[in-house]
Amino acid sequence: MKFSISGEILVHRREPLLYVCQPRNGRNGPIKGQSPPSNNAFKLSQWYGERAVGISPWSTEASETKGLKVELDMDIILVVLAGGRSTRFGLLSATLPKSALPVYDECTLVRNVRQAQAAGFEEIVVSTRASFVEPVSGLLGAQNLLGQGPSVRVIANEHHESGPLPALLRVLNNLDADRVALSLSDIFFIENAYLSLYKHSQLHDNYLAVADPFDPLELSKGGIVLSDAELCIHSILEKPVAGNTEGVRWTGLAVFDRQLESHLEAFLAAGEVTAPIGNFFEHYLRKGHELRAFRVSDFINVNTPNDMFLASMYRALELHCANDGLRQRLSEVTSSVRLRLLQGQDERPDTSFQRVERLSSTA
Repeated sequence: MKFSISGEILVHRREPLLYVCQPRNGRNGPIKGQSPPSNNAFKLSQWYGERAVGISPWSTEASETKGLKVELDMDIILVVLAGGRSTRFGLLSATLPKSALPVYDECTLVRNVRQAQAAGFEEIVVSTRASFVEPVSGLLGAQNLLGQGPSVRVIANEHHESGPLPALLRVLNNLDADRVALSLSDIFFIENAYLSLYKHSQLHDNYLAVADPFDPLELSKGGIVLSDAELCIHSILEKPVAGNTEGVRWTGLAVFDRQLESHLEAFLAAGEVTAPIGNFFEHYLRKGHELRAFRVSDFINVNTPNDMFLASMYRALELHCANDGLRQRLSEVTSSVRLRLLQGQDERPDTSFQRVERLSSTA
């Protein structure tokens, strides 16, 4: 299987990134006599008159090559969608995707890429908005997740402005692979769910990864998968359903054959551009196709400051390796905070912090 991007490629000696750019209608190329900006994919795209669509580990070859196709051998491509904004994070979401905001000591984007690499994924494509390419690349680079070991590419994808499904289709249009794994960068997995995702990526069926609810209240919040005893999915409830007590939670992880691309194109052409991702998979089921489920760990979907605070508590638990009284009490506080948030009670971070401080002083 191959990853392919056609377009214009510039390899600049001694720079740590290889920029893959698409010229605007084939007219705009490098300005004669000028050198590209150093280490800045977004400025490079402006210099080309178009967006940068890919970043990969650097090359020592010094030449400007037009019309070249990049092909890299791989078994599976993991696509991480990281273009989401959230008005609930205020002005921060104007300069960074919400998945780049810190959860205790690391953001969910870094956590997801780190866990995916540890699980065995060798080719990872992070899709984000053009304005986020530079900070996202810098963030991953600072954690040594770019250019060493498994390949990680950050691509600028203007279709994030329309929604996650158009953005996903844009990425699929530029991939040459038989199997694709999907991840959403704002999910905080309490354990490494990518281990199971990688295992199922080697199989032949199309899968969604699901998790049991922390509390039955979560089953009324939407994003619910209904399946039979053999984990064959028969329905996806994307919208909240009051009083629902059935099903399991979809984690945002999926793995599927490339033939889903044509179904996604038809779904969007029918006017479903702004639909959530779960609606597409429901549509796929209704067309008579099969989806199967597999279980992974519990997770937090970090959409609000309260979600970020809760995920931070789980991260603190993870880092506190000692199986002592403090860990047990911190776990109890974390579970209590999560339940209160599910019940609609606002949990002030400073109040919970004081409760944790009291636990620390008595442990």
